[in-house]
Amino acid sequence: IAEGNEPTVIFDASTKTFSFKNMDKYMQTSSAAADDLPEGHTGEHECFDLFRDIKNAMPGDTFTQKIKVVVKNAGSDTVKIMLKYLTHNEDYATLMGIDTSVPENPDDPALLSTASAPHGTLSVKFKDGNGKDCDYTGKLAVDKDGNAESVYLGGYTGASSSKDIDVTFSIPLEAGNELAALTAEVEWVFTAEIISGGGGTYIPPTPVPGGDKPELDTINHFAYIIGRTDGLVHPEAEITRAEVATIFFRLLTDESRNQYWSTSNPYPDIVPNDWCNNAISTMTKAGVIQGYTDGYFRPRASITRAEFATMAVRFFQVVYEGEDLFKDIDEHWARDYINRAGYANIIQGYEDGTFHPDRNISRAEAVTIVNRVLERKPDKDNLLPDMITWPDNLDEDAWYYADMQEATNSHEYDMLGEGDEQYESWTEIKPVRDWAAFEKEWADANAAVNPGEVVTGTPAGQKDGQ
Repeated sequence: IAEGNEPTVIFDASTKTFSFKNMDKYMQTSSAAADDLPEGHTGEHECFDLFRDIKNAMPGDTFTQKIKVVVKNAGSDTVKIMLKYLTHNEDYATLMGIDTSVPENPDDPALLSTASAPHGTLSVKFKDGNGKDCDYTGKLAVDKDGNAESVYLGGYTGASSSKDIDVTFSIPLEAGNELAALTAEVEWVFTAEIISGGGGTYIPPTPVPGGDKPELDTINHFAYIIGRTDGLVHPEAEITRAEVATIFFRLLTDESRNQYWSTSNPYPDIVPNDWCNNAISTMTKAGVIQGYTDGYFRPRASITRAEFATMAVRFFQVVYEGEDLFKDIDEHWARDYINRAGYANIIQGYEDGTFHPDRNISRAEAVTIVNRVLERKPDKDNLLPDMITWPDNLDEDAWYYADMQEATNSHEYDMLGEGDEQYESWTEIKPVRDWAAFEKEWADANAAVNPGEVVTGTPAGQKDGQ
């Protein structure tokens, strides 16, 4: 399709309306059931057959449709555009490997598993605000009520913002005879979510009104770090902003998590079905984390020592008005937060009196601070022989050894000693929590308050909360 002639979807945030351009040749009539359509639509309606060329598809075929999405009058808000399907027939379910059978327990909230590996894959590709390629695969499982997940078409801000998008459908060569004579049909609808927000430089989080602060669980000692797919825990590797947000989110008390629960956030680079979406949305609402002046969150970026200190100190009501505790933070944006965190004794500097606020923090440094925030006090001589161990954390003389073991082992404990001399004596190793399952429970519990789809999948090669 020649540039300028591609089918174009236009959303005006000021009027909350969609319009379309260059769609005439794709026009057709649909007779979907009225119950499956957005409010105000009837069963007989006009629609656009953007994938009309996908006929007589065979294993190994790939079809790409170019579209343009334009959002106008978003201002400082973020508009997230989604492509969500309304209805599909049985042939489409077979093509995508969707299990449409009725579960034995109709009250089971779990997603129905796919009957087999999908034969077709739907994906979208576009560039984000930094020119980076974003490639998202549509996850097309359905729940017991037939509700489907959506395909993300990007986040938009400003007076006028647009993205050129490739929507690709492909059938692998491995697909078998079950595709023969299928006539797969699916209806899609464009949806928009408008989220208030600003949009670089990191923006310090704004405390929530009323002086409330989120509370962390300082009683139960659950493991909150797991190893990576190579079987190592990587204490000296850097940790990402999304991973840190997820750690704090999972270690909130149930009361705090319910109080601040959210599935929406203002960041264009947080996909609604990202594994870290709920954590980042909730922690943003709680005033613990924030993005950058350009509106982006940068979930995969390493977190700096200043950013981490700013996040950690939000859990404390601490005021500090004395001299700087570190000699290299005089003109830094996080000066107040770093001083407060140092005064609360949850962060430490270096032997030369510096803090190095813009240096990326390591996983070992991060868990050591998290342990202090959680009031955990592991002692290398009072652990247990049946604990989980890691090939790259066997040196008991390493400064981070006990803290890494604390972060990766769920355990019961007795607190011994007094004052600054307190330490843990482990009494029992407990199973590591299935955090994905718990997040599903939290989402279900909060669905009536803040409805939204929950996805707990993780990027390839990465485990939740590592």
